[in-house]
Amino acid sequence: MPKKSKTFLSKSINSAIGIILLLLITALVNILFTQVNASWDISEDKLFSLSDNTKNIVSGLNNTVTVELFYSKSAENIPIHLKQYAKRVSDFLKEYQKISSNKFILKFHNPKPDSEEEEWANLYGLQALTLPSQTKIYFGLVIYSKDKEEIISFLDVGRESNLEYDITQLIYKAQLNHKRKIGILSRYPVFGTKPDPRNPASANQPPAPSWNFITELEKTYDIIEINAEKTTSIDQNLDLLILIDPKQINKKLLHSIDQYFINNKNMIIFADPVSIISRDSKTPMPFSIGKLLSAWNIKINIDNILIDFDYAAKTRGKKNKIENNPMWISIPEKGFNQNNIITSQLENMLLPACSGFLKPDNAEYEFIPLLTSSKNTALENKVLARTDPEQIRTHFKSTNKNFAIAALIKGNFPSAFNNKTANTDTAKKSNDIKSVQKNKDSLLLMVLDSDLLVDTFYIQKQNFFGQIMTKVFNDNLNFLLNTCEFLTGSRELIKIRSRGLFQRPFTKIHEIEKNAEKKWMAKEQELTKQAELTKKAIIRLEQLTNNTQESYFNQKQQDELLKFEEKSIEIKKNLKIVRKNMQTKLDSLKSKIKFINILLIPFLVAFCGIAFALYKRFRKKEM
Repeated sequence: MPKKSKTFLSKSINSAIGIILLLLITALVNILFTQVNASWDISEDKLFSLSDNTKNIVSGLNNTVTVELFYSKSAENIPIHLKQYAKRVSDFLKEYQKISSNKFILKFHNPKPDSEEEEWANLYGLQALTLPSQTKIYFGLVIYSKDKEEIISFLDVGRESNLEYDITQLIYKAQLNHKRKIGILSRYPVFGTKPDPRNPASANQPPAPSWNFITELEKTYDIIEINAEKTTSIDQNLDLLILIDPKQINKKLLHSIDQYFINNKNMIIFADPVSIISRDSKTPMPFSIGKLLSAWNIKINIDNILIDFDYAAKTRGKKNKIENNPMWISIPEKGFNQNNIITSQLENMLLPACSGFLKPDNAEYEFIPLLTSSKNTALENKVLARTDPEQIRTHFKSTNKNFAIAALIKGNFPSAFNNKTANTDTAKKSNDIKSVQKNKDSLLLMVLDSDLLVDTFYIQKQNFFGQIMTKVFNDNLNFLLNTCEFLTGSRELIKIRSRGLFQRPFTKIHEIEKNAEKKWMAKEQELTKQAELTKKAIIRLEQLTNNTQESYFNQKQQDELLKFEEKSIEIKKNLKIVRKNMQTKLDSLKSKIKFINILLIPFLVAFCGIAFALYKRFRKKEM
């Protein structure tokens, strides 16, 4: 065989061996790295990593915790988003296992039809998602420690932002010896409704479920319903008392509330000037609660509604048009107290028809605003709640003050009742408590809105193959849960929950919109004022014309009247132009942003990629 042929054959064999070795090495490296669960979280708030609070809770477990994930992995036609979410849940649970110091046992189950795993899933009460093909998909979680068992019957994709909190709070609950007790007194049916046996008409009506925040609180606390009509005293051993827009409280119950709070206990009061859900804006706040607040030197006017143009929420108006409604407050990040653990990581809340208040100059207690308005605000009578937002805009005058919508009030407070009229047993119990806790302060969270607790204003519900999926779209619920954690003493879960929102609003765009609106609103107010003055002049001249008998004065007044009418038409025309210009500017801004995001940025990225590829190609040719 010629020498060249031998050399060529040798090179070919070596090349083939090299390729085979390269493929083997690549395969081995792939197999090796599939066993490594490594990740790098580069998100701003570390949304995909376990928080320090979770690490503290899990690494400090006193008892062994077992977590069993039931997921029908082998089922056919699983929706792709559910598959992806199941993978993320699995990876997330493995992160818990890494930091648990061998006290976190993780088990995975694939409940196939008629299998033992399916039987266990049914025994635990896990709910199956039934597809149109009649395929059942289990995707639930069971956590137990010693004799305690906690369950998530179906892992809702809509709650992915709260995944860490949901898992960590179950682990936390499994370690507790007892649940903390929260008493709730509400004028609304927050605990749901049942048919009244005394009313035959209600027998055919289906029972209404509890409000969502009650369901969430029951996961962590022992919730006690306080019926204002039947109850005359408060359990003084409650860890927290919540009053939701209370009305018509009897004197004995009011006194018991007073004694509970002044004896170093914690309380939340939601007082609402206009309740959107009950539509009873005519009903004034009862003197009973006013008496307590007056004794504690907490000055609020429940007849006033807060008008805030900088934090105006977008609502649908009478003409089915989206507009900024200054009576509905959408609090952005800068409206939260960043120095308080309750609100430091919240991002947005929706407060329909709330009010605001300030600390009196002579108050001796500590006053910590948690939710505050912007300075472009005013307090107006609540009858404006029935007014069109455009009418409010024309007469608005800013007070240039930041009002507190919710504030934490801390101090030692006097009783609103004369001790001689107090119930002896209640007073004795209160004195006993006070003698033990006399060095502690009472804490009151005062919130001048109650509609923020209504499901509609913070969650969306959707039926997905028989499962009700919920999606939280703001921090209303987080605010309440954070406060309960804080006031009952268990604060480890607050930062976990507050990490939940993944949305990043276009704050710069909103700021530009607000500045544009302020500019045009000032011109609009000026023209509206001129229109009103012209209208008054026209009415006055018409009255003079009717009362004057001489034709000379009639003609003169008629000419002047004609001038004012022409001026009125011109002002109205200018006013329409101003409003049209304001809307055109805002629409133009939105169009520019859409153009940049949808067309310009992708074009620039593609152009840079092509330019770089051509540069490399020409450089290679030169070499």
